[in-house]
Amino acid sequence: MFDQLKNVYNLRKQAAELKQQLEQEKITAASDDGLVTLTLSGSQEILDVKIDPEKSLSAPALETAFKNAYRKASDELKSLLSRKFAGMF
Repeated sequence: MFDQLKNVYNLRKQAAELKQQLEQEKITAASDDGLVTLTLSGSQEILDVKIDPEKSLSAPALETAFKNAYRKASDELKSLLSRKFAGMF
């Protein structure tokens, strides 16, 4: 029983360390058309958004570009999480 509690404690400690590491990570991704570039933190908070002023800015194009950039950054963050979690076990 004591070993199980120790294992739970170790897992919680590792999770807290991983959370701290992730909070310091930053992922930057651009939309396919380069219209929007955004930066996400490891906790999926949007830290920065840049819109290329040289390109046309119709609302639908901007919405699509933002979604595309967010999807790319989110996918990259998920990949990073997978690699970090794989190293825990």
